[in-house]
Amino acid sequence: MIQGLHASSMVFADFTTVSGVLLANLSRRLPGIDAAGYPVRLHGAEYRLRLGPLHRENRALVARLDLESNGAPFPSQLTGTVKLLKVPVQSRTKVIFEGRCARNFGSLSSTASTDAVRHHANDSSRTILDLLVTAFEGPAAVPADGTAIASSTVGQAATTGAKPRTKTSDRISKGGH
Repeated sequence: MIQGLHASSMVFADFTTVSGVLLANLSRRLPGIDAAGYPVRLHGAEYRLRLGPLHRENRALVARLDLESNGAPFPSQLTGTVKLLKVPVQSRTKVIFEGRCARNFGSLSSTASTDAVRHHANDSSRTILDLLVTAFEGPAAVPADGTAIASSTVGQAATTGAKPRTKTSDRISKGGH
């Protein structure tokens, strides 16, 4: 497994509102995410996205996230935790993903560098986070066809054409700076 995946975003809704209706709304907006898995297409491959039960951890809501390949459902290709945190000054909720991925994530060659796999996985985790944030914000923003799609070009996350909401500070620079 390759450690060190990270992505963060903002939900433009109050933490109390998001956390109070999260489970019911999320499973309705992304059917199967809490059970059999929600179908997601990333970089040409099909996966099942699962989000485990929420629990409180300090002042955050935390859930386990697993992304399993349709071709080989176990073990997860990408796994980690999703944390929802209250933003103290504004009426927003911060969403953070931290996790790890399989060495062969995204069908990259076994000779691909660790940095290349991590970059590919971080791109995918930002896409997944954008899908979750879109579902948290409201039903009108969920993809009509029921799937998330990431572009086939590494480094360009896209979910149904919407502008990505991840901070540029969360992206890995190409020169390692």
